[in-house]
Parts: sequence; C-alpha cells; structure tokens
Amino acid sequence: MKKAFLAAASLLAFSQAAFASANLDCTIKDKNAELTIEAITSRDGKYLDSLRGELQIVGGAKVEFDKSNVKSYKWDKNVALVIAKQTPQGAVELRIFAKPKDEIDLEGSYTLAAGKTKKAGKVTCSGG
Repeated sequence: MKKAFLAAASLLAFSQAAFASANLDCTIKDKNAELTIEAITSRDGKYLDSLRGELQIVGGAKVEFDKSNVKSYKWDKNVALVIAKQTPQGAVELRIFAKPKDEIDLEGSYTLAAGKTKKAGKVTCSGG
C-alpha cells in the first residue's frame, strides 16, 4: 500500500511540475533582421525561467542573447519583451510587443536599435 501511495504522490508531483511552465518562441524574418528566441516561462507568465536567442541584422553582425540580457518581460494577455546587449560594435536593443492571434499564436511588432541603426517590423510568437 505504501508503494502505491508513493508512486501516486511521485506521479502527481511530476505532473504539477510539467504544468508549471510554458514555452514562448518568437521569430522575425524580414528585410531588416532574422531572429529566433526560445524561452521557458512560468505558466502564469510572470517569470522568465530561461531564454536563448540569435539575432542576425541584415548587413550587420550576429548577436546571441540569453536570460541575462533580458531587461524587462511581461506576459499577461500580451507579450512585452526588452532585450539589450553590449557588443563590440555597440549596444543592441530589441523590443518585442505581441498580441494574441488565437490560443497559441501571437503577432506584433519589434523595434531594433543597433548603434545608429534603427529598424522595425513584424514579429510572430507562439506560446503554450
């Protein structure tokens, strides 16, 4: 009986951990830049557990991001994310704002400042 209880308790603990996080993936692919971001957040969207990303600015350098480069993050109904990193070429700041399109997909815009270069465009994200 004890073994069955321990097995059920373990299974319940693992299922709670699985429901405690969500994925957030964002991409940009336009004439200005290419970006991929993969993040793991708390299910309620309040905490960013991890993030990794890669930005390729057209005519510029490739920049890799991680959670330490996140300056602000919020995911309530909308996603708002600001990432900044100092590179040898200068400061790079990326701002993403996306609204829900359906239950999983989000669409929005981004602004990118890299040194004196400023670019903007559309971003797509998915979460769940």
